[in-house]
Amino acid sequence: MYDTDNSHEFDFEARHMIEALRSGVPSRAVGACFSDARPKIMREITGQLNQLRENQKSGGKIISGKYGEGKTHLLNTIFNLASSEYMVVSYVSLSKETPMDKLYLFYQKVIQNTYLPRRLQPGFMHEIEKISANSPVANEMLLYAAKQLDTDKLYFLLRSYLNTEDSDEKFILQADLEGDFVANAALKKILPENLPAAGKI
Repeated sequence: MYDTDNSHEFDFEARHMIEALRSGVPSRAVGACFSDARPKIMREITGQLNQLRENQKSGGKIISGKYGEGKTHLLNTIFNLASSEYMVVSYVSLSKETPMDKLYLFYQKVIQNTYLPRRLQPGFMHEIEKISANSPVANEMLLYAAKQLDTDKLYFLLRSYLNTEDSDEKFILQADLEGDFVANAALKKILPENLPAAGKI
């Protein structure tokens, strides 16, 4: 692109999309701009996302197809749709390094590839750092972790993270929150009175 002063300005996103289309490599940016290729499937998925928002109950969908038929492009389109609806999205490719039968590895990849609404980079700790202990947001998150999850671990981790001022403790707790799990013994050394029994972690 050229402006009126004859200086060179490049629309890098447009160039990226052109290169992705030329090479046939799936792109999230292409998925955002070319989202009408499969209207029937997209109507179904839009309805499922609306139900998720209303009912707060997750579901699943299996999409199958041959190589080159647009599965990844469709997933990128769904990613952009969910993000535009202010949903948290995680995009993970299953492999030997990320197997479904080893949930501790799978969880780590999910956390590492979690995008908050309308953010270009994954991660959530920058938002956690903004939350102060005993604030309404903190209390709501802790109540959900205590009442809605199968174990108490996240509740104790989050409560400890929000209440400690020790930088070393915060580093260890953040690592565990992000899926780089810390041994129970190390966690108990930080705040032994706050941690549940090992069987519940």
